[in-house]
Amino acid sequence: MAGPSDILERAAKARPDHPMLVCVGEKGEVTGRTYGQVAERARRVAAGLAGRGIAAGDRVLLALENTTTFFECWFGVMRAGAAAVCVSPRLAPAEVSHVVRDARPRLALAQRAALYRIGDALAPVGEVLAEDEHGRLDGSGPVPSPAPEAPALVLYTSGSTSRPKGVLITGASLGFAAERMLESLPLTGDDRSLVALPVSHVNALAYSTMPAVGAGATIVAMDRFRASTWLDVAREHGATVASLSMAALRILLGRSPCGADRSHRMRTIGCGARWREVEERFGARTIGWYGMTETVIPPLVAPPDAPYGSCGRPTRGYEVRLDGDGRLFVRGRRGVELFAGYVGDPTDRVDADGWLETGDRLRSDEGGNHFFVSRDGDVLRVGGENVAAPEIERVLLSHPAVLEAAVVGGPDRALGEVPVAFVVVREGHSVQREELALLCGRELAPWKVPRRFELVAELPRVTLDKVDKKALRSEVGWNEID
Repeated sequence: MAGPSDILERAAKARPDHPMLVCVGEKGEVTGRTYGQVAERARRVAAGLAGRGIAAGDRVLLALENTTTFFECWFGVMRAGAAAVCVSPRLAPAEVSHVVRDARPRLALAQRAALYRIGDALAPVGEVLAEDEHGRLDGSGPVPSPAPEAPALVLYTSGSTSRPKGVLITGASLGFAAERMLESLPLTGDDRSLVALPVSHVNALAYSTMPAVGAGATIVAMDRFRASTWLDVAREHGATVASLSMAALRILLGRSPCGADRSHRMRTIGCGARWREVEERFGARTIGWYGMTETVIPPLVAPPDAPYGSCGRPTRGYEVRLDGDGRLFVRGRRGVELFAGYVGDPTDRVDADGWLETGDRLRSDEGGNHFFVSRDGDVLRVGGENVAAPEIERVLLSHPAVLEAAVVGGPDRALGEVPVAFVVVREGHSVQREELALLCGRELAPWKVPRRFELVAELPRVTLDKVDKKALRSEVGWNEID
């Protein structure tokens, strides 16, 4: 199976002067690249990495937003045979330290503004460059073609543990994404795919970028999602398809309707479920899907004829099943439809028969349409981000005044749910909510910081050792949290 470098080279050979990237910055500034330019730059970056001795088995950390530098260097890292560890430049220093200890990258390229915060966390990395120094990566000379079965990408996901895990995705998986996503979201070389979700997520890379490159289409990339300008960017740059999280769409729906809501070329918006309100407001059909980092692309996709609210029917190449409790299991080839494993972690979520336990509960109807019901365990879904409650609890418990801590999801109209912390203070100690917020703000990414801190005398329990989080969720209620 072709890997990402092969797919880029094929597109560059077929249409070297066709726009591949239209990257839009915070103030609307635009940087463009053709397929030929990106392929040539990727070769130079690969040669520069090879000259540093970086090759198959090594990792390069990229802490960047959706910029031309990211895409050129991402393809360059993969062309060198190394794996790109893509993280948000908004991560807290402690989170970056965990990634560095876990993934052990040989080199890091980070947004300069982020380096002021995370520079110390990157100190163990052999070479650290700011984004505006990316030219120093260039080299010359031939580089051996990477093996598709080797890891090409590492994405960190909270999963259900207290520490994020690095999900290993092979070049073959990215090649599979380029091919199979085009069956779910058909594209031609005349399309323009709007990418506003962060490139530290599988959606931006496997759902959007790889199929666009596979089709020879143009990627319109916002440096980050902004509800105030998303439609303007789509309109100005002629986007024809887009992918957004449910949370981002809720934010867009929360804005005052206007006559310009339908003045665009978008025919399709992909999101977590088919959504009537989005279609009525923006005039584009919705395609629903269900996926996770470990499945590379969505194993369930709801086409335009599926019922509203559905997240899909099985994608070709995947097997899915629900057990008696509605728990979803997915099966596919390791290193193709499914991830190759976790960085430095022998534990696995795939059983001996090849079934991946997703940790989610769904239901299905007679027509084979699936509908999301709930998420097992202590994982919250905050604006499209997986957030492990134990990760937040660990930070809270590091405070000397905190005896116990429990975090649950509280409903939020815009983000779906947000963290709410219940804290028991040690006898003879005191702590202010603002103090806990500052602690979490130092140690965690912004979306993981609890919106509310409840100081309680004790936590409800199911057994001596198990906190009754169901009772805590009922206390949070279902009104929007300010």
